[in-house]
Amino acid sequence: MIPVRGARIIKGLGSGVGIALTGVSVWDNYHSGYSKSEAFGRSAIDIVGSAAAIGLAFTPIGWVGVLVIGVGIAVGGEFGKNYLYD
Repeated sequence: MIPVRGARIIKGLGSGVGIALTGVSVWDNYHSGYSKSEAFGRSAIDIVGSAAAIGLAFTPIGWVGVLVIGVGIAVGGEFGKNYLYD
């Protein structure tokens, strides 16, 4: 693996963006007409998926691995929400 200058800063910024987008998703879940229990369940899936993807950024698997696995987690979470609630 080739070290990149500023990689920690990039990881920190990416994590900040991930947290902000997860916050928007949680807000949307509670303001989209879902019942409180459904909004809670959807938000839990969003938070767990986001935490897993952000956690991957601090492992040595490389940014391509983080991107591929992170997208897999996000897509899997959406399929899970649709399976459970639609």
